Amino acid sequence: MLFDFQSVSLQLYLAIHVCSYILRYLKTTVSCHNLKLYKYVSLLAVLLISFCSQATQQSIANGPIYKVELVVFAHVTEQGLLSEVWPATPELPNMQRVYNLKLRPQLIQSANQNAVSVSQVQPQLYQILPSANFTLKKEASKLEANGDYPVLVHVAWLQPGLPIRNSRRIHIYGGQAYTAAGQLATAISPLNMDNNTDLPAPSSDTRWQLNGYVRVSKPYLFQLNADLVLTIPQQLLAQVSSAAARQLQTNQFVLRQTFRMKLNQLYYIDHPLFGILAEVTKYSK
Repeated sequence: MLFDFQSVSLQLYLAIHVCSYILRYLKTTVSCHNLKLYKYVSLLAVLLISFCSQATQQSIANGPIYKVELVVFAHVTEQGLLSEVWPATPELPNMQRVYNLKLRPQLIQSANQNAVSVSQVQPQLYQILPSANFTLKKEASKLEANGDYPVLVHVAWLQPGLPIRNSRRIHIYGGQAYTAAGQLATAISPLNMDNNTDLPAPSSDTRWQLNGYVRVSKPYLFQLNADLVLTIPQQLLAQVSSAAARQLQTNQFVLRQTFRMKLNQLYYIDHPLFGILAEVTKYSK
């Protein structure tokens, strides 16, 4: 059985609110009859909440699955650095309750012990997809070939189309890695590893040139909330623009935008110093 999650959740939301009003009314008038009715209405509210949870899970299991693909790239120039008055202490992304995409298994053995390649394994929800599933390879290659638009993260994953209150904040991080002391590190973001269990995971104190989250939800059209911060080391600032290095009181620059998306359309999110290419497509098994 397929559920229309939005219509089911709205009906249950209204029913639960009606129950809550009845319960509040019954609390104000005390009698044996009201106490009995209070118990029945309380039980009904619990059953409705339970059904709502089951409907959500059923919707995820049987509903359509979508592939989200992002290419985040930098474009650090003197013009971009001096184009705005940047706050000295920018409001950084709130990283509470962010979800880290699952790593793919490096290799899975079948029953007859023959190796099955990663690309043949059915991907899971919220798991990093291999580059064989990318549709924005050409765009990413053009950015890299230009030299002035280095790609910081190119990642894709599968997820259901859920309302924003049920959708996840996906942790996006990559680009140059740094130690806690600000020294260059050799770590590679797992989001950028095509076979991402070949290399050791970065240490917990690794800092990333790009960090933050995106959240893709589906009220009616798709909606993407992006909250990302680009950190530019002082040495690089000085190399790009000595004037900017002297004038700027920060080396952290935030992109915080919300925009609507349609299926199978490529979107570009702009910022003076970095940008995002984003696309949502329906996934077919």
